[in-house]
Amino acid sequence: MSAAGKQGGTCAARIVRTAGYWLVSLTWGGIMTLLGAVIALALLLTGHRPGRLGPNVYFEVGRGWGGMEYGAFFFVERNAARETILHEAGHGIQNLLLGPLMPFVVCIPSALRYWMRRCSTFRGKKIFSGVLFAFAAAVGGALCGAAVGISG
Repeated sequence: MSAAGKQGGTCAARIVRTAGYWLVSLTWGGIMTLLGAVIALALLLTGHRPGRLGPNVYFEVGRGWGGMEYGAFFFVERNAARETILHEAGHGIQNLLLGPLMPFVVCIPSALRYWMRRCSTFRGKKIFSGVLFAFAAAVGGALCGAAVGISG
């Protein structure tokens, strides 16, 4: 097969993967993706420019807060570490798997853990098992990195 034929096949496969990602994100994962679209629209209206990572759309906003994921959209602090970007993008894959359960299984517990760790009363104390969160971050980051062709 010629180089042009291989590239065309790769391009077609990427289009199919992206279309599938968005189809599932807008149906089974629609709750989180709809919320993300509303936030993205607000950011667009305030002059923020989106970026893309694979099929995901993301925005860099503010400093010193990390990131959050809403379906096929995610939001990170300006100049976020690559690990943070992949972590948030990985939650988009979790959204594909968990769909309407995503807010209850991942998002709310993750937000509670984040805010409780920032609260001076709980700083340094074990709040929730970090094993589940570390596992989810590692798997999500690895899957997302593989999906968009990033290794390491």
